[in-house]
Amino acid sequence: MLSAGTVRAGAVMTCESGVSSAGVPARGVPVLVPRLKGQWPPREAKERGYFTLDRLGLPITILAVVWGAGMAINLAWPRKDVYNATEPFHWYLQYGAVLFIGIVFFGGLAYYWFVQRHKTGVLASHRVEAAEGPGVTAPASARPATAGSPPE
Repeated sequence: MLSAGTVRAGAVMTCESGVSSAGVPARGVPVLVPRLKGQWPPREAKERGYFTLDRLGLPITILAVVWGAGMAINLAWPRKDVYNATEPFHWYLQYGAVLFIGIVFFGGLAYYWFVQRHKTGVLASHRVEAAEGPGVTAPASARPATAGSPPE
């Protein structure tokens, strides 16, 4: 029979494998998006002597993201043989990686949705006041709206 410490260690290792492998596609997608939009690499990068993958950049990045996503799914896949091989069998060891990632993701999403999204904007201590005077006009976003004018 396994001790409680061994069961806890197994649960931690299950969660760790899922979290570490989920980070691979999470780092690849932000690299892929600018390449798909044609924004990366910058046109002057090659002229300045920077290393670029030229035409191979996009296919290599797509391959890396697909490979990383496949690896994440493979490592987090709930297998009893890997994550809960001996008795006593606990469902949370087998599904630990998926469960932990889901709790963290949906917990973070709920926190953002109900709390953090209402706290956007510029702090008063970081705000810059527009200069006023002859020849200085405030940006359109800083000007007060007049009655009947459409919002910008």
